[in-house]
Amino acid sequence: MATIEGSDCPQYNHITRLISGSEDCLFLNVYTPQINSKRPLPVMVWIHGGGMVEGSSSVQLTGPEILMDKDIVLVTLNYRLGLLGLFNLLQGNYAIRDQIHALKWVQKNIAAFGGNPNSVTLFGWNAGAASIHYLLISHLAKGLYHKAILQSGCALNDWAFQEHGFEVYGRAVDNLGCGDSWDEEKLNCVRGLDIQKLVNEASALTVRERRRYPAVSLESPYTTAPLLFFNPEEVTLPDVPIMTGLTTHEGMIDMILLRPLNVAKEFTENRDFYVPRLLGLKRNTPQFEKVWDKISTYYKSLPGDEMEQYLMMASDAEFTLGVDQLVRRTVAKGNRRSPVFYYQFSFNGSITSLIKSRVPTNRTGTSHGDDLGYLFTMNISDSWQRAPARDRAFISQITTLWANFAEKGNPTPDARSGVKWLPVRKSSNDPDKIVTSYLDLGEKLVMTDRSLNDKRMQFWAKLLKENSVYIN
Repeated sequence: MATIEGSDCPQYNHITRLISGSEDCLFLNVYTPQINSKRPLPVMVWIHGGGMVEGSSSVQLTGPEILMDKDIVLVTLNYRLGLLGLFNLLQGNYAIRDQIHALKWVQKNIAAFGGNPNSVTLFGWNAGAASIHYLLISHLAKGLYHKAILQSGCALNDWAFQEHGFEVYGRAVDNLGCGDSWDEEKLNCVRGLDIQKLVNEASALTVRERRRYPAVSLESPYTTAPLLFFNPEEVTLPDVPIMTGLTTHEGMIDMILLRPLNVAKEFTENRDFYVPRLLGLKRNTPQFEKVWDKISTYYKSLPGDEMEQYLMMASDAEFTLGVDQLVRRTVAKGNRRSPVFYYQFSFNGSITSLIKSRVPTNRTGTSHGDDLGYLFTMNISDSWQRAPARDRAFISQITTLWANFAEKGNPTPDARSGVKWLPVRKSSNDPDKIVTSYLDLGEKLVMTDRSLNDKRMQFWAKLLKENSVYIN
């Protein structure tokens, strides 16, 4: 049994500005509280985030100690990143294919570690959540999972999908010296390049380009075993229990991605990133400009200073709208039986997040990634063992919810949680309307029977309706 971690996949870290990793990187880790359990334990498979360009299953980022207090088997996995994972020439989306291979391994081998192959829950954050969305809608992953938790992301987010990936990745490798034609010969040339050169080509993209590229892209249905040949907007999720949610200020990630963040410039020059593709608008058209004016005017009218207004706009355009639409479209499906549980992570604890540890801020609200330190031990965070009692109590609560969902498909199956988490539902007054009721994961667990971010989502619903892509 291996006890030493394998290498991370090759990646450029835009924070440290260093290249690390090895091509020999397709490893997974299995953690279990006990091998000889009296019953097979539910399995939770974690798919890491990092925008499809960085991250790993390293114990430094996803230490298992917190979840090992629960009766689950935890699997964390690596997948190829950047151009190596998503370069789409003859066949692409290798990152998702790597995840599928790992899930097949779990089906074949997890029983030897005390896990139940018939109770596999996928859970992931950021690009990991978007990956899970792709796994749910891909016929190649059918039967490899039974439940899913999507944290702060899905395939409807702009950064998670690229309809014309061939063109984008072609531009990224134009200067590699492999010729101008796009064929098997060029593909073999790219395969033979030094890994540092390939990663460097990807790092040469601007920060703004890396916010959307690389991403999963469409494949031709005529290629061998195509993974994805439908736009994810056109495909509903399978009938399995789903749990998904967001932090209050997902847009805080821009404080590190775009530092120094010039809010005034974002409101005037970078409108492309705040008019989501869900609206179906072509850039540089009068309608696009008209919609952008509505978006900027609306968010500038919200309470708070200019930074707070920007963070709300970035949160909604980059994360909230996509997740909200995923929830609504899934529940709207007429013959669906399995529940969809929705949450907001609002707990402001002492465990430092991925974002706040890099860009200290006194701003209130929970950032993109603030939830991770309450599920995993992380070397960037204050030790959970040294955390104050309120943080440790919250850790116990949130891990119980996640473990209950993995075992039973219901995060609050009995009264011990002190709250009943109700699934998203159709309105009793109007069956065509979806009420995205949610559990607030804050100082207390509070079930709220009204739609999450209701007023802001009503604004977006009006824009969607005006552009003929309305889901109530």
